[in-house]
Amino acid sequence: MAGLINRLATSLKLDLLWDKLVGHGLYLHAIRNPDILSHLQNQAQRHYADQLASWPFSKGSGIRISGAAHIEYPRGLVVGNNVHIDEGCYLDARGGICIGDNTHISRNVTICSSHPRFEGDALPYDNMQVDKPVTIGRNVWIDMNVTIVPGVTIGEGAVIRVGAVVSEDVPALAIVSSGAAVISNTREISRYKQLEQQRRWAGNGGNLLTEKAKFAFGCTAEQLGEKMFFVLGTGRSGSTAIAKNLNRYAGIICQHEPKLSLVALSTNYSHREISLEQVKQELMMLYCEQYTFPDLVYGESDQKLSNLVPVLHDILPNAKFIWLLRNPVDTINSTFSRGWFSDNDLYPTQVQQETYTENYKPMYSQYRLHADKAGLMTAQEWRDMSPFSRNCWYWSYWNEMIESHFKALPDGQGLLVRLEDLQFQMPEILRFLSLPFDVSLEVQQANKAVYILSTQSDWSADMQADFDRICLPNYRRWYDLEQ
Repeated sequence: MAGLINRLATSLKLDLLWDKLVGHGLYLHAIRNPDILSHLQNQAQRHYADQLASWPFSKGSGIRISGAAHIEYPRGLVVGNNVHIDEGCYLDARGGICIGDNTHISRNVTICSSHPRFEGDALPYDNMQVDKPVTIGRNVWIDMNVTIVPGVTIGEGAVIRVGAVVSEDVPALAIVSSGAAVISNTREISRYKQLEQQRRWAGNGGNLLTEKAKFAFGCTAEQLGEKMFFVLGTGRSGSTAIAKNLNRYAGIICQHEPKLSLVALSTNYSHREISLEQVKQELMMLYCEQYTFPDLVYGESDQKLSNLVPVLHDILPNAKFIWLLRNPVDTINSTFSRGWFSDNDLYPTQVQQETYTENYKPMYSQYRLHADKAGLMTAQEWRDMSPFSRNCWYWSYWNEMIESHFKALPDGQGLLVRLEDLQFQMPEILRFLSLPFDVSLEVQQANKAVYILSTQSDWSADMQADFDRICLPNYRRWYDLEQ
């Protein structure tokens, strides 16, 4: 009997476990035998911990997410320490959902950070999404059957009562009534500050967290200081490879694109659709108010960080930056073959039907950089460019922007790395990050293309002319090539 229950506990999802036990007639037997029940619960907890650890989102310690909760686009989640999300909850994290430490969310809560575009090119809506991040501060209690709409910020210590529909920002410490969200009261501020300073945080069932549980909390990126670093690039330039290879060394963690909300944030900022202050507020929430970073050398490798360097340096003045450069021939062959900047990629609403094999591809296409929206050329000029020439333009423009940001950084906080020299430069990278270098590991390839790559021999004369005009000057300069 114990062997059968053990197999059930280790092989089934938690939300199905008890149903299966009942179906096999084992439930009554289990609850009448404390040893079997305890073993079953321990196995289920281990299975749950393994399952949670494998979920691809930024998270702290002591998280409890019910197996019956449903999360769309989990990469868009950033979850602090001691966060509880109960059964029946639905979270659409495509636009980004950031949840602060010690926030507890009751049953059947819906949080949406995205909605279909109903003012687009079809009825009732087209195939584009409108993404607006949802931010929930520390020490927030959200009661059952609450709905939170895209773009809302709920301040620290707020209380959202049963059944409320939150469609506007909620101030810190506010208590929101049921129904159409109305602030009915506020928490007593001096008492709240006293409890926060004493670190009296509740865990499951309102019981105080143990000191051991609180010790497992991480730190903020701001507290990491010079141990925080970012890897910048164009995409298809080795951002996965450098993260994978750095993680093979002791004392360092480097994550590849861990924050999905940066996809929209970066492009909307380039397109002048959001303000500098809005960008700063969101980055502050992601990096300065989340105690989820390990006390190690920690980095994030993401092309979407490249235009955010001045803001990141402002809020994290000691952080370091690596500019990962790949030669334009290989980069453009990869991006062009992948369909970047094609008409279907830039203007997907004009396509009747398109099947995507990657879960996040429609989002990256929607937030592809448009030179006209960034104010760099007219809409007609951008439209008249060939897809190949747009890829050439992007490689040159994005790297020139990174170069200009690097010139403004203090000495010792920026390092240029050529992907082709990654093996040779690895000791330099580790020294730059203040890590010891005592062994040389062979660099491993990552994120190899699974599509047919074009080569320079496939280029037409017009394509070669576009490349020579747009990319060749910078290629020669950055790679020390002879004229």
